[in-house]
Amino acid sequence: MKTEQAEQAEVGTVERRERERLSMLARARANERQDRLHQRFPRLPYRFIAPVVEVAARPRIDDLATHAGALTYGSFLALPPLILFASSVLGFVLAGHPQASQQAVNEVVSMVPGLSSVVTTQVQAAVDGRVTLGVIGLLGLLWSASGFASRLRHALGVIFRTEWTGLLAGRIWGSVLGFLMVAAFAALAVFAGIETRLQAQHRATLAFFWQFGVCAVGGFVLFLITYRLLTPGKGIRLRDQLPGAVLFTVAWLALTAVGGLVFTKLIKNATVLYGTIGGIFGFLAFLYATMWSLLIGAALSAVLMSRRRS
Repeated sequence: MKTEQAEQAEVGTVERRERERLSMLARARANERQDRLHQRFPRLPYRFIAPVVEVAARPRIDDLATHAGALTYGSFLALPPLILFASSVLGFVLAGHPQASQQAVNEVVSMVPGLSSVVTTQVQAAVDGRVTLGVIGLLGLLWSASGFASRLRHALGVIFRTEWTGLLAGRIWGSVLGFLMVAAFAALAVFAGIETRLQAQHRATLAFFWQFGVCAVGGFVLFLITYRLLTPGKGIRLRDQLPGAVLFTVAWLALTAVGGLVFTKLIKNATVLYGTIGGIFGFLAFLYATMWSLLIGAALSAVLMSRRRS
């Protein structure tokens, strides 16, 4: 047993050194490309070129495609109980207003293309059942989120070159993230209820700005805290995670906006071929694109932090 652990530790050390070597090589090439472009176009801003080129090399060096696939699987397991819990919260907030409650639930579900095909029949039952499904959703969410958090913590350790945690480690932090996600989606459910009431009062413009502000500000805060809590190792400050949180917030808003066009069309085509289960393909495509954006945001923060310190 000890021999096997020693071999795994040795393999991990070799992989880490190889990634560091490739990262330094990518940085040198990025700096050379930036210098060449600056010499050809001296009046153009150029300081952003090298970081962008270096971030573009990170998916190959850090094998982000594998991490994105694992995170997609983890989020696929975590989102349904999360939505069910948010739906039960809405049942309390809009008690006695079944039409407004259903509209608010539809607002929450529509934020993720294809999600309706996964939780369509369960959502109304969650609104009616409230406490029972809320507890079940909470327990399922915490367990699923802990697995998702373990995968994300491992990926962030690779990206930031800090501490490489195993998939079984980080369950405690996963539970913390689970409570954070529960609080975030409970707040989202309440805000969706407020938006529904604004629309019922024929204040569509105010409801639109309310929704955009909540998604942008609330998403940024949630993503920033998630990055900071789940990045292993010492010496990484909250402000080091700001660039990645900003990038991921913009990407998230873009994905939810474009998702109404691109992913909805994908879901429709897949549904024609495979029936109801076809919607899951669009749901997974959206999750995969989101996980890629999450990892690219982390890579941006890691590259900029490393450049400042070197």
